[in-house]
Amino acid sequence: MAQNDLGACYLQSRMLEQAGAEFRCATEIDSRAFNPQLNLGIVLVEQHNYSDAVTVLEGALSLQSDLAATLFYSGLACIGVRELDKAEKNLKAAYDLDRAHFSLALLHLGQIYMNQGDRAAARQASEQYLKSDQPLKNAVQAKKLIATLHCPVNSEHP
Repeated sequence: MAQNDLGACYLQSRMLEQAGAEFRCATEIDSRAFNPQLNLGIVLVEQHNYSDAVTVLEGALSLQSDLAATLFYSGLACIGVRELDKAEKNLKAAYDLDRAHFSLALLHLGQIYMNQGDRAAARQASEQYLKSDQPLKNAVQAKKLIATLHCPVNSEHP
């Protein structure tokens, strides 16, 4: 527990290498400890090490599958490794479990839908994000996506 707490302090200070080392050590001591696995997964997502993050977060999900944070970061990791169906499922579940804190999942869902060519779903997710309680930080990104969706699709040039 002490190493997880120290890792959390490092994570909060954006000292990702140190945080990761503490979380790894904590998981080596107790492989069934949920918090260090989740926190290590968050560090790996922040470091853009999505492949390892998917593995670690799947382990965390096997221990506790109903926590929005685990599902959210697992969704982000899955986007990073292009497992978009799994990412969509996890991001939707994170949002459904905790809409107040994980409305950002909607913005990521909008990007997934846009990449899949589902413009209507992308627009709906992005507009829903802008109506949420916490759109301020990424409102510009959501508005840009919506603006692109207003542009007609040129059938001659995909």
